Amino acid sequence: MMQRDEPAFMVVINGPLALAAQLAEDDMRTDPTQGTALEGFAAEVTLSVSKAFVEAGADVVVMRERWPSPRSRNP
Repeated sequence: MMQRDEPAFMVVINGPLALAAQLAEDDMRTDPTQGTALEGFAAEVTLSVSKAFVEAGADVVVMRERWPSPRSRNP
């Protein structure tokens, strides 16, 4: 619970697709939606990191992606 005059603790982390590209050292990826085993691992790591920040007291955790999610695209 935040107090009125207390500042918010906000962190920004890489989302699963950005983390997978970073782990694969593939910054020039044009289609990150093609599934790989690395993306599943990156999703688990992103979840663990965000949970750790919340447990440490973060009020807001923002996941930054380089590409739009397949679910955010209009059909």
